[in-house]
Amino acid sequence: MKENLQTIDSRIYECLDMPRNDKEFSSVLMLVNGLSVDFPVEFTDEESIKSLESWELRSFTYYFPQVKAALEMFRSFRRAYKKRERYVTVCHEATCQRYLSSPALDRWLENTKEAKINDIQIAKDRRWRSIAIKLAQLGYTEVDYETQLDEEHWKWNSLIAQTRPLTNRIWRNIRPQLEETIRLRRELRIRLEREHRFKVRQRELVRIARDFIDSEDGKMCTIVPSELLELPGAKQVLDSEEPSFDIPQVHQTTLKQQMVEMSKGRHLKFEEEGSSKVLSTRHAAGLKAFKSTTRNSLEDRPGKARNDAGGNEDILQHPTTVFKRHEYGEACLAPFSELLEDIRDHCLRKFDFYPGTANTRFQWTLCSPSHNGILYAEALYSAVALPFKTMDEMLALGESFICLRCDPINRKLMSWTCLVNHFYHEYQQFEEREAVKKSHDNYVIPNIEDHDRKKSRPLATYIGNLQAGVTSADSPEVPNSTALEKWIQPCTCESHTSDDFFYTLRHTCPECSTFGMAYCSYPCLGKLDAHRRAIHAHGQEL
Repeated sequence: MKENLQTIDSRIYECLDMPRNDKEFSSVLMLVNGLSVDFPVEFTDEESIKSLESWELRSFTYYFPQVKAALEMFRSFRRAYKKRERYVTVCHEATCQRYLSSPALDRWLENTKEAKINDIQIAKDRRWRSIAIKLAQLGYTEVDYETQLDEEHWKWNSLIAQTRPLTNRIWRNIRPQLEETIRLRRELRIRLEREHRFKVRQRELVRIARDFIDSEDGKMCTIVPSELLELPGAKQVLDSEEPSFDIPQVHQTTLKQQMVEMSKGRHLKFEEEGSSKVLSTRHAAGLKAFKSTTRNSLEDRPGKARNDAGGNEDILQHPTTVFKRHEYGEACLAPFSELLEDIRDHCLRKFDFYPGTANTRFQWTLCSPSHNGILYAEALYSAVALPFKTMDEMLALGESFICLRCDPINRKLMSWTCLVNHFYHEYQQFEEREAVKKSHDNYVIPNIEDHDRKKSRPLATYIGNLQAGVTSADSPEVPNSTALEKWIQPCTCESHTSDDFFYTLRHTCPECSTFGMAYCSYPCLGKLDAHRRAIHAHGQEL
């Protein structure tokens, strides 16, 4: 029947051997569809026929025998117009009757189609159940039948989704292909599970290592994720075929020990490099050799340090050993312990940005000691005259040092490293102003180096010395507030705003601004005037 149904197009004309502009044939198509036809049908031109086909006839599907019979009957009435009109009326009424019964026919066709689809699905399900029973007898489970991960060339649905019943012959033909697909699925599932387990354990190892480095026990670790995952302990965890994602505590302990051992060698290299740089800098500055507190005296030779941990520790822990580094874009001095903290923070950032840093290797350039910083630290250490021999002991004193070169209203309590940085920055600012002054012959603004270490005036003092002389290392005395009032005086001006450097209402030094140092500012006019008198001889006759 399908070959007799045809939507109107050029082929229907060819099948019936009719020209496209035949007026009679267009009338027959209208007649077959129950459309009203006024006879004689007159078409003025070919465009009218195309328009009629396009709007009223093209959407219909025709049964060829019916069209052919109607055409022959229509031609038999070529001269009998009344008979043709009666024939048209009968055809029109019959077509209308068919239209009335079309909803029921549509429902029947739809039900027949659904029933056929259901019969096909029932046959496919019956075939799959038969196959599943045979596969279960061979030891396969529901997991082996999952198709989500199947690749395109694997044969499964094409063998199962068929309507033919499963016979012994068919089973013998399809069984090898089904078992091969199940084998491929199992291999793929094992590989994906291993890859997933590997990634989860990687992330867990990175988390454990990051927490360990951030703890007190692991603060000396200097390792990045790429090096961590290459350790034997990490490889043992990643290559384990255990299905669990958890990492046993014994493996965690082993991994932490390996991290510490690896970091020890790296720390030793940093200590040797740092002590060598310190000795070279001190030699260039003309300073005396260190005296070890745990070993014999160290040789003060440029570029060479003792190859023992005790000697390196004595050098790097000395109160005058400071390194130059940049913090927030500004050069500052820091002890070796802070450089190790910088390395630790560098490693922690690599762990924080994992897996983006998975392929990043450890790279770090150790800062060099500051020539002028060590000179000022040496002078200050002699000035405070404390018996402490290590940087840690000096830092443990907290904010208990006072700069005696500053005006009393500009003084404040400082830690040991802050005191050294204070003198270093004052020297840096003097050099900066002096460079600007030399490049401009018309600059007559005074530029005084009031923190010059070579001048005979006292540099600084330790607050314990103010009331009881040199404090012992075992029991440093608590500062007396009454004694401090003589050395640190409050400003009595009424223009005080805030001690916060970033506060908007600070007072800028006009002379320093001329030198391009607009950041030189103070919270009140009294402190600003003290700075101008000391540095620029403001209000004084030179």
